[in-house]
Amino acid sequence: MTDTSTEKKSVGGISFLLGFFSLPLVLIILIIFSALYIQAQSLTKLFTFIPCFALGLFLSKLLLTRSKGVYFHELRHALISSLVGNKAVKMKVERKIGSFEYKYSKESEKYNAFIALAPYTLPLFTFLCVIISWFVPQYFIIILALGLGFDCEQWWRDLGPHQTDINTISGGVFVGMLFVVMFELIIIFLVTLLILNGSLFLTNWADFIVLITRYILS
Repeated sequence: MTDTSTEKKSVGGISFLLGFFSLPLVLIILIIFSALYIQAQSLTKLFTFIPCFALGLFLSKLLLTRSKGVYFHELRHALISSLVGNKAVKMKVERKIGSFEYKYSKESEKYNAFIALAPYTLPLFTFLCVIISWFVPQYFIIILALGLGFDCEQWWRDLGPHQTDINTISGGVFVGMLFVVMFELIIIFLVTLLILNGSLFLTNWADFIVLITRYILS
């Protein structure tokens, strides 16, 4: 899939730079959190999670083909653009290509890099599945794993240096790809922790933040 855009100048800025350099720190924090709070017996949940994740990958590839895949690619651009207050101008979806155009202000220009990378970082289906699982909590692992599988298949299907989304990032293709890889790892890590730790995730996370804060202040 090739994404076209009328925006050719590089996008990034201080906001993107701060986000980029914060990602490795977030990954380190998640690894430490896992070592402190994940119990060995909870790893058995992976026997449910991994097959359902693989099924999500397969179903996404099977169902979201051609224009459907293009639509969700452009929709991710549009959602983040709207979230930061931009005005949508036009979204075009064809069989294999698409584009999304929007008007931005001086204040929202700093978010253009995040809008450009939204198709490879926004866990749209995972968010939807979190909401769905709220009503059927007994199928929480299955539903969340399927949603993450859908997102990952779409992320990985579209990702590549040929995308204008990637090669217009300040710093070039390497910076854009590295940002995406780190961000995707964080999302996958968070979903896995949520599945393994269940309802204790938020409680343990709050305890972890308190622990880190005390360590810093001591």
